[in-house]
Amino acid sequence: MITDMISEAPLRTVVPHVILLEKMLVDLSSDKMISTTYSKAEFPDAIEQAQSQYLIDEVRMLRYTRRRNRGEVLKRYLEGSTSDNVTT
Repeated sequence: MITDMISEAPLRTVVPHVILLEKMLVDLSSDKMISTTYSKAEFPDAIEQAQSQYLIDEVRMLRYTRRRNRGEVLKRYLEGSTSDNVTT
């Protein structure tokens, strides 16, 4: 379940109902309901897998993370540090 309640969520203009990977990753880290569906230890691997397989628009993602108050946490994950608890 990906929520669409936050303004300025990254959307595609061509296909407006497709959820971008950046939004999905941010929602995984910030939505408490979603975070109950996976182990907190899995999140760093999810970020790593996404970065290795897809081109992530980090500017877009970090802008959305700031709207969800997760900017600093996800920035550290994108830089490779996994020492913080993501779903606090």
